Amino acid sequence: MSAILIAIFGHLANAIASLIDKVLLQTGFKHPGTYAVAIGGLSTLALFVWPFFPPEKISWTIAIYAILFGGCFFAGLWRFFAGLKTTEAGSFVPLTAAAVALFSVLLEVFLSWNFSLFTENPLVTGGIGLLVVSMAIIAIANRSKHYPIALQPALESGAFFAISSVNATFLYHEVNFIQGFFLSRVVVLALVVGVLAGVSQVRNELFGKKEKDGEKKPFVLFFVGQGIGTLGFVGVQYALSLPDGSASVVNALQAVQFGALALITGAFSKWLPAALREHWTGAIAALKLLALACAAIGLALIST
Repeated sequence: MSAILIAIFGHLANAIASLIDKVLLQTGFKHPGTYAVAIGGLSTLALFVWPFFPPEKISWTIAIYAILFGGCFFAGLWRFFAGLKTTEAGSFVPLTAAAVALFSVLLEVFLSWNFSLFTENPLVTGGIGLLVVSMAIIAIANRSKHYPIALQPALESGAFFAISSVNATFLYHEVNFIQGFFLSRVVVLALVVGVLAGVSQVRNELFGKKEKDGEKKPFVLFFVGQGIGTLGFVGVQYALSLPDGSASVVNALQAVQFGALALITGAFSKWLPAALREHWTGAIAALKLLALACAAIGLALIST
Protein backbone atom coordinates (compact mmCIF):
# COMPACT_ATOMS: atom_id res chain seq x y z
CA MET A 1 0.00 0.00 0.00
CA SER A 2 1.32 3.45 -0.89
CA ALA A 3 2.21 6.16 1.63
CA ILE A 4 -0.65 8.30 0.30
CA LEU A 5 -3.35 5.74 1.12
CA ILE A 6 -1.88 4.93 4.52
CA ALA A 7 -1.60 8.65 5.33
CA ILE A 8 -5.24 9.22 4.34
CA PHE A 9 -6.42 6.43 6.67
CA GLY A 10 -4.23 7.82 9.45
CA HIS A 11 -5.51 11.36 9.01
CA LEU A 12 -9.13 10.23 9.02
CA ALA A 13 -8.56 8.46 12.35
CA ASN A 14 -6.86 11.59 13.72
CA ALA A 15 -9.82 13.70 12.64
CA ILE A 16 -12.23 11.60 14.69
CA ALA A 17 -9.83 11.70 17.64
CA SER A 18 -9.60 15.51 17.41
CA LEU A 19 -13.38 15.81 17.74
CA ILE A 20 -13.26 13.68 20.89
CA ASP A 21 -10.36 15.84 22.13
CA LYS A 22 -12.48 18.97 21.73
CA VAL A 23 -15.31 17.47 23.78
CA LEU A 24 -12.91 16.38 26.52
CA LEU A 25 -11.15 19.74 26.67
CA GLN A 26 -14.54 21.39 27.16
CA THR A 27 -15.76 19.00 29.84
CA GLY A 28 -12.96 17.04 31.48
CA PHE A 29 -9.57 18.81 31.44
CA LYS A 30 -8.93 22.37 32.60
CA HIS A 31 -5.22 22.67 31.69
CA PRO A 32 -4.08 21.89 28.11
CA GLY A 33 -0.77 20.64 29.52
CA THR A 34 -2.67 17.93 31.42
CA TYR A 35 -4.10 16.58 28.20
CA ALA A 36 -0.71 16.74 26.48
CA VAL A 37 0.87 14.82 29.37
CA ALA A 38 -1.93 12.25 29.39
CA ILE A 39 -1.64 11.59 25.66
CA GLY A 40 2.16 11.74 25.61
CA GLY A 41 2.36 9.44 28.62
CA LEU A 42 -0.04 6.97 27.06
CA SER A 43 2.09 6.75 23.92
CA THR A 44 5.17 5.86 26.01
CA LEU A 45 3.55 2.63 27.20
CA ALA A 46 4.93 1.13 23.99
CA LEU A 47 8.37 1.25 25.62
CA PHE A 48 7.47 -1.81 27.71
CA VAL A 49 8.02 -3.98 24.63
CA TRP A 50 11.23 -2.20 23.57
CA PRO A 51 13.46 -4.90 25.19
CA PHE A 52 12.14 -7.31 22.58
CA PHE A 53 13.42 -5.01 19.81
CA PRO A 54 16.93 -3.91 20.91
CA PRO A 55 18.44 -0.91 19.07
CA GLU A 56 20.50 -1.82 16.04
CA LYS A 57 22.65 1.33 16.18
CA ILE A 58 22.82 4.74 17.82
CA SER A 59 24.71 7.92 16.98
CA TRP A 60 24.63 11.64 17.75
CA THR A 61 22.79 12.25 14.50
CA ILE A 62 20.11 9.68 15.35
CA ALA A 63 19.83 11.10 18.89
CA ILE A 64 19.31 14.65 17.58
CA TYR A 65 16.65 13.53 15.12
CA ALA A 66 14.87 11.59 17.89
CA ILE A 67 14.99 14.56 20.29
CA LEU A 68 13.55 16.95 17.70
CA PHE A 69 10.96 14.38 16.62
CA GLY A 70 9.69 13.54 20.12
CA GLY A 71 10.29 16.92 21.75
CA CYS A 72 8.55 18.97 19.08
CA PHE A 73 5.71 16.45 18.95
CA PHE A 74 5.07 16.99 22.67
CA ALA A 75 5.39 20.79 22.38
CA GLY A 76 3.02 20.73 19.41
CA LEU A 77 0.46 18.77 21.44
CA TRP A 78 0.59 21.31 24.25
CA ARG A 79 0.10 24.35 21.99
CA PHE A 80 -2.51 22.52 19.90
CA PHE A 81 -4.68 21.74 22.93
CA ALA A 82 -4.18 25.27 24.27
CA GLY A 83 -5.67 26.64 21.06
CA LEU A 84 -8.34 23.96 20.69
CA LYS A 85 -9.63 24.70 24.19
CA THR A 86 -10.30 28.36 23.38
CA THR A 87 -11.99 28.14 19.98
CA GLU A 88 -14.04 25.90 17.68
CA ALA A 89 -12.59 22.62 16.41
CA GLY A 90 -14.02 23.12 12.92
CA SER A 91 -11.94 26.27 12.46
CA PHE A 92 -8.83 25.66 14.56
CA VAL A 93 -7.96 22.08 13.53
CA PRO A 94 -7.84 22.67 9.74
CA LEU A 95 -6.04 25.99 10.28
CA THR A 96 -3.35 24.17 12.28
CA ALA A 97 -3.15 21.44 9.63
CA ALA A 98 -2.63 24.05 6.92
CA ALA A 99 0.21 25.53 8.98
CA VAL A 100 1.78 22.07 9.44
CA ALA A 101 1.65 21.36 5.70
CA LEU A 102 3.05 24.76 4.75
CA PHE A 103 5.88 24.68 7.31
CA SER A 104 6.74 21.10 6.28
CA VAL A 105 7.26 22.15 2.67
CA LEU A 106 9.44 25.09 3.66
CA LEU A 107 11.50 22.99 6.09
CA GLU A 108 12.10 20.18 3.60
CA VAL A 109 13.22 22.65 0.95
CA PHE A 110 15.45 24.84 3.07
CA LEU A 111 17.00 22.12 5.25
CA SER A 112 18.11 20.21 2.18
CA TRP A 113 18.62 23.46 0.21
CA ASN A 114 17.08 21.58 -2.70
CA PHE A 115 14.54 23.57 -4.68
CA SER A 116 13.82 20.78 -7.15
CA LEU A 117 10.39 20.32 -5.57
CA PHE A 118 9.33 23.59 -7.18
CA THR A 119 11.07 23.01 -10.52
CA GLU A 120 10.92 19.27 -11.21
CA ASN A 121 7.51 18.47 -9.68
CA PRO A 122 5.22 21.45 -10.42
CA LEU A 123 2.10 19.27 -10.26
CA VAL A 124 2.99 17.97 -6.79
CA THR A 125 3.79 21.50 -5.64
CA GLY A 126 0.49 22.73 -7.03
CA GLY A 127 -1.33 19.86 -5.32
CA ILE A 128 0.23 20.69 -1.96
CA GLY A 129 -0.73 24.33 -2.47
CA LEU A 130 -4.35 23.43 -3.23
CA LEU A 131 -4.59 21.17 -0.18
CA VAL A 132 -3.27 23.98 2.03
CA VAL A 133 -5.76 26.40 0.46
CA SER A 134 -8.62 23.94 1.03
CA MET A 135 -7.77 23.70 4.75
CA ALA A 136 -7.58 27.49 5.05
CA ILE A 137 -10.98 27.85 3.35
CA ILE A 138 -12.58 25.34 5.73
CA ALA A 139 -11.08 27.23 8.69
CA ILE A 140 -12.55 30.49 7.38
CA ALA A 141 -15.94 28.88 6.67
CA ASN A 142 -16.14 27.51 10.21
CA ARG A 143 -15.21 30.75 11.93
CA SER A 144 -17.64 31.96 14.56
CA LYS A 145 -18.10 35.50 15.83
CA HIS A 146 -18.40 34.05 19.32
CA TYR A 147 -14.85 32.61 19.39
CA PRO A 148 -11.36 33.89 18.47
CA ILE A 149 -9.62 32.28 15.52
CA ALA A 150 -6.60 31.38 17.74
CA LEU A 151 -4.07 32.10 14.99
CA GLN A 152 -1.00 32.20 17.26
CA PRO A 153 -1.38 28.72 18.83
CA ALA A 154 -2.29 27.35 15.38
CA LEU A 155 0.97 28.67 13.91
CA GLU A 156 3.01 27.61 16.94
CA SER A 157 1.65 24.07 17.03
CA GLY A 158 1.91 23.88 13.23
CA ALA A 159 5.59 24.80 13.38
CA PHE A 160 6.29 22.26 16.14
CA PHE A 161 4.45 19.46 14.35
CA ALA A 162 6.22 20.27 11.07
CA ILE A 163 9.66 20.14 12.73
CA SER A 164 8.65 16.86 14.37
CA SER A 165 7.45 15.21 11.15
CA VAL A 166 10.42 16.38 9.07
CA ASN A 167 12.86 15.02 11.65
CA ALA A 168 10.79 11.82 11.81
CA THR A 169 11.48 11.26 8.11
CA PHE A 170 15.19 11.91 8.71
CA LEU A 171 15.18 9.46 11.63
CA TYR A 172 13.38 6.76 9.64
CA HIS A 173 16.09 7.04 6.99
CA GLU A 174 18.69 6.20 9.65
CA VAL A 175 16.85 3.46 11.56
CA ASN A 176 13.80 1.29 10.93
CA PHE A 177 10.27 2.39 11.79
CA ILE A 178 10.05 0.50 15.11
CA GLN A 179 13.36 1.83 16.44
CA GLY A 180 12.58 5.38 15.35
CA PHE A 181 9.25 5.27 17.12
CA PHE A 182 10.75 3.87 20.35
CA LEU A 183 13.55 6.45 20.41
CA SER A 184 11.07 9.31 20.03
CA ARG A 185 8.95 7.90 22.89
CA VAL A 186 11.99 7.97 25.21
CA VAL A 187 12.17 11.73 24.61
CA VAL A 188 8.43 12.13 25.21
CA LEU A 189 8.71 10.13 28.45
CA ALA A 190 11.47 12.44 29.72
CA LEU A 191 9.31 15.49 28.96
CA VAL A 192 6.25 13.99 30.62
CA VAL A 193 8.23 13.30 33.79
CA GLY A 194 9.71 16.81 33.67
CA VAL A 195 6.31 18.47 33.33
CA LEU A 196 4.80 16.38 36.13
CA ALA A 197 7.71 17.34 38.36
CA GLY A 198 7.71 21.04 37.46
CA VAL A 199 4.10 22.06 36.74
CA SER A 200 1.92 21.69 39.82
CA GLN A 201 -1.34 22.48 37.96
CA VAL A 202 -0.86 19.50 35.67
CA ARG A 203 0.24 17.20 38.48
CA ASN A 204 -2.69 18.17 40.71
CA GLU A 205 -5.26 17.78 37.96
CA LEU A 206 -4.05 14.30 37.08
CA PHE A 207 -3.38 12.92 40.55
CA GLY A 208 -5.11 15.31 42.96
CA LYS A 209 -8.29 14.68 44.88
CA LYS A 210 -11.68 14.91 43.18
CA GLU A 211 -13.51 18.20 43.16
CA LYS A 212 -16.12 18.76 45.86
CA ASP A 213 -18.96 18.49 43.40
CA GLY A 214 -17.89 14.92 42.70
CA GLU A 215 -17.39 15.54 38.99
CA LYS A 216 -15.63 12.61 37.35
CA LYS A 217 -13.23 12.74 34.43
CA PRO A 218 -14.64 11.05 31.30
CA PHE A 219 -11.82 8.49 31.12
CA VAL A 220 -13.80 6.01 29.00
CA LEU A 221 -14.22 8.59 26.23
CA PHE A 222 -10.58 9.58 26.66
CA PHE A 223 -9.33 6.03 26.08
CA VAL A 224 -11.66 5.54 23.12
CA GLY A 225 -10.35 8.73 21.57
CA GLN A 226 -6.75 7.80 22.23
CA GLY A 227 -7.26 4.33 20.79
CA ILE A 228 -8.46 5.91 17.56
CA GLY A 229 -5.76 8.56 17.76
CA THR A 230 -3.09 5.88 18.20
CA LEU A 231 -4.17 4.22 14.97
CA GLY A 232 -3.99 7.58 13.24
CA PHE A 233 -0.59 8.46 14.69
CA VAL A 234 0.96 5.11 13.79
CA GLY A 235 -0.55 5.28 10.31
CA VAL A 236 0.88 8.74 9.62
CA GLN A 237 4.28 7.81 11.08
CA TYR A 238 4.42 4.63 9.01
CA ALA A 239 3.56 6.66 5.90
CA LEU A 240 6.45 9.01 6.72
CA SER A 241 8.81 6.04 6.99
CA LEU A 242 8.02 4.77 3.47
CA PRO A 243 10.21 5.76 0.51
CA ASP A 244 7.40 7.79 -1.10
CA GLY A 245 6.28 9.38 2.19
CA SER A 246 7.75 12.88 2.30
CA ALA A 247 6.63 15.10 5.19
CA SER A 248 5.22 17.76 2.86
CA VAL A 249 2.96 15.32 0.99
CA VAL A 250 1.86 13.32 4.05
CA ASN A 251 1.00 16.45 6.04
CA ALA A 252 -0.80 18.12 3.14
CA LEU A 253 -3.07 15.08 2.89
CA GLN A 254 -4.75 16.22 6.11
CA ALA A 255 -7.03 18.20 3.82
CA VAL A 256 -8.84 14.96 3.01
CA GLN A 257 -9.88 14.42 6.63
CA PHE A 258 -11.35 17.90 6.93
CA GLY A 259 -13.32 17.52 3.73
CA ALA A 260 -14.82 14.31 5.09
CA LEU A 261 -15.47 15.87 8.50
CA ALA A 262 -17.16 18.89 6.96
CA LEU A 263 -19.61 16.55 5.26
CA ILE A 264 -20.15 14.37 8.34
CA THR A 265 -20.59 17.21 10.84
CA GLY A 266 -22.87 19.06 8.47
CA ALA A 267 -25.10 16.06 7.81
CA PHE A 268 -25.30 14.93 11.45
CA SER A 269 -25.05 18.28 13.27
CA LYS A 270 -28.37 17.79 15.06
CA TRP A 271 -27.00 14.75 16.90
CA LEU A 272 -23.59 16.21 17.79
CA PRO A 273 -22.52 18.24 20.85
CA ALA A 274 -22.77 21.99 20.30
CA ALA A 275 -18.97 22.36 20.13
CA LEU A 276 -18.81 20.07 17.08
CA ARG A 277 -21.72 21.35 15.00
CA GLU A 278 -21.05 22.82 11.58
CA HIS A 279 -23.49 24.40 9.19
CA TRP A 280 -24.15 24.24 5.47
CA THR A 281 -26.06 27.38 4.56
CA GLY A 282 -25.52 30.18 2.07
CA ALA A 283 -21.96 31.44 1.74
CA ILE A 284 -20.68 28.84 4.23
CA ALA A 285 -21.90 26.00 2.02
CA ALA A 286 -20.30 27.62 -1.04
CA LEU A 287 -16.94 27.96 0.76
CA LYS A 288 -17.01 24.35 1.92
CA LEU A 289 -17.84 23.09 -1.57
CA LEU A 290 -14.94 25.17 -2.90
CA ALA A 291 -12.66 23.65 -0.24
CA LEU A 292 -13.76 20.13 -1.17
CA ALA A 293 -13.06 20.86 -4.85
CA CYS A 294 -9.57 22.19 -4.02
CA ALA A 295 -8.86 19.12 -1.87
CA ALA A 296 -10.00 16.73 -4.61
CA ILE A 297 -7.90 18.43 -7.29
CA GLY A 298 -4.91 18.70 -4.94
CA LEU A 299 -5.11 15.01 -4.09
CA ALA A 300 -5.29 14.12 -7.79
CA LEU A 301 -2.19 16.22 -8.53
CA ILE A 302 -0.18 14.72 -5.64
CA SER A 303 -1.13 11.20 -6.77
CA THR A 304 0.17 11.72 -10.33
